[in-house]
Amino acid sequence: VEIPPLTRQVTDQAGILSTEMVRQLELKLKQNESETSNQIAVLILSSLEGEIIEDLAVKVFESWKLGQDKKDNGVLLLIAIKDRKMRI
Repeated sequence: VEIPPLTRQVTDQAGILSTEMVRQLELKLKQNESETSNQIAVLILSSLEGEIIEDLAVKVFESWKLGQDKKDNGVLLLIAIKDRKMRI
């Protein structure tokens, strides 16, 4: 699985969320970040393409560098639709 660049809080490569749903979710995540400094990102994939979800989640988390250096306050929600798997 190719890891997409982090360009926004919600990356829906499976295309299951409407534009409005993505907008609303991103507003909530931005508000949470401004209030708490916690960084939360969501990646939705169609398939894991044979990868183990835990391993892929670590790769994405490290690539995206979520959270602040000394606060350990980053969260990734990875969802694989066809595999019916999710990892936080």
